[in-house]
Amino acid sequence: MPAGQSSEIPSLEEIARRFHECSDDVDRHELAGWIHEDAEMSLLMTHFETVRGREAIMDALFSRRESLLYDARVESFEWLDNETVIVQGKARYALSDHGVTQSTVWWLDEFRDGLLRHVEAFVEKAAARHAYMHRRTKVLSAG
Repeated sequence: MPAGQSSEIPSLEEIARRFHECSDDVDRHELAGWIHEDAEMSLLMTHFETVRGREAIMDALFSRRESLLYDARVESFEWLDNETVIVQGKARYALSDHGVTQSTVWWLDEFRDGLLRHVEAFVEKAAARHAYMHRRTKVLSAG
């Protein structure tokens, strides 16, 4: 966990865990409060398609057949910097061809202002690491 995290609010790891393990019985208002207003997410439930904005992400999480089939358990966290973590877990999720699969997955989670700003799902850890390096290169080149 990054330094300076207060014990009075959920840790970034706790937010990531609760977000990725969420089910239909989660407090939707609380879940929305963990998502940055300008968030972008490529999720298992959206078949890796990018969804932009808190409202659209909330719709994707709860308004589809995919959300009923989704189940995940977080297993580990690997912090890449103070705002970015690779989360490893097991997930059952719907495939785009209407099938269902269960596998190890990795999420590349980026926080801003203590909220999930960017989440990207992967079926290979190397792809998550590559995406992080590509993002870092773009940031360093721009600034």
